[in-house]
Amino acid sequence: MGNALFGGGGLMALRTSLTASKPRAHEKALIAAMEKAHTLGMRETIAAAQQEMRDDVEAAGLGYKLAGAVRKEVYPNNGTLSLDPAGMVFAEGGKPGSRSAAAILGHYERGNPITPLGGALAVPTDKVPLESRFGRRPLTPAEVEARFGRKLQRARLKTGNIGLFMRMRKGKGTVSVLMFVLVKNVPGRKALDFGGIFRRQGARLGERVAAHFEYRG
Repeated sequence: MGNALFGGGGLMALRTSLTASKPRAHEKALIAAMEKAHTLGMRETIAAAQQEMRDDVEAAGLGYKLAGAVRKEVYPNNGTLSLDPAGMVFAEGGKPGSRSAAAILGHYERGNPITPLGGALAVPTDKVPLESRFGRRPLTPAEVEARFGRKLQRARLKTGNIGLFMRMRKGKGTVSVLMFVLVKNVPGRKALDFGGIFRRQGARLGERVAAHFEYRG
């Protein structure tokens, strides 16, 4: 009844699928009941997955602002019901590393290298070059400064975190490029487990659909 789809960009999706032939008149009530059960079951499952992921972010010490970057969508999203609904939970920000919130959540969920920097952790964005000699890991802040021969500059981001920027040449001028995001280093912080959460919630999709099914023939 339900399939979990895992793709790039921190996106995790579910969908139910049920193929129905053209209904006879007396079957319409049954199909309407099934559409309602599938759609409500999907909405409940996706909402539960989103909330558990947000709780996981806060439990990891990453704060409520980053937790709020975990968003959800359920389709159809126009209030109609469907035998084939779909839903997803994702980190706001699009391409991993292209926005600070998505970059931080993605790195913690995947377990990518994060460099301690004073009392904070420097999370690299996708603009940081990779060091091919050591398993293609992102360069550290010190290595980035050495590579480009310039110092990283600090500035506060909309999320409240501090970003490390570097002035880069673009055309005849320069632009400020976000290279790292600093987050508070909390001792004993655990890694995020979005995949495990989504699998657990996805496994309950069938029972939620059944709980919403009401039909009197």
